[in-house]
Amino acid sequence: MSGTQTSKILLNEIANKELRERHTYSLTKGENSPFHHIKISNQTPIDQLLLDKKISLDQHQNGIRYIEIIFKAGANLQSPSWEFRDMKNNFKKPQPPTRALILSGVQKYLQKNASPRVEILLWNVLAKEKTPRENDINPLRFGLDMLNDYWFPSRKSSQEVLLQKMVLKAFL
Repeated sequence: MSGTQTSKILLNEIANKELRERHTYSLTKGENSPFHHIKISNQTPIDQLLLDKKISLDQHQNGIRYIEIIFKAGANLQSPSWEFRDMKNNFKKPQPPTRALILSGVQKYLQKNASPRVEILLWNVLAKEKTPRENDINPLRFGLDMLNDYWFPSRKSSQEVLLQKMVLKAFL
């Protein structure tokens, strides 16, 4: 249905039927064109958790930041390969992937301060895009809060983190 006019809105992309049935979407106007485009608002499980109000906006942003680090570190299946040669710079190898070191630091922090199980849960939901079970929501929230503590360490006292850990152990 490319370029057809529907109810005074000119559509350029309408996507396929399966995409429209599986995802929540909205129409947005193109910047430099008269066409409107579909914008998917629940592309990943963490997006759906935000839409269902199971996590806060801050927790969602922490998850998105972690996903970006995973992707840039080359740890995700869709990440670009570090083995390519840069054709613009005389076919030199790219710089070493420092993001892998950052990812390793984040994972060590999660394993030490949350638990290895929470770190694995975050990896499954954020990197592998697996939908969490209902009983995984509270540990997932805790893990996303711990990511916030990693990036902004002065926000919580150690007593508050200890209390959260005790509550988490009750759920696990």
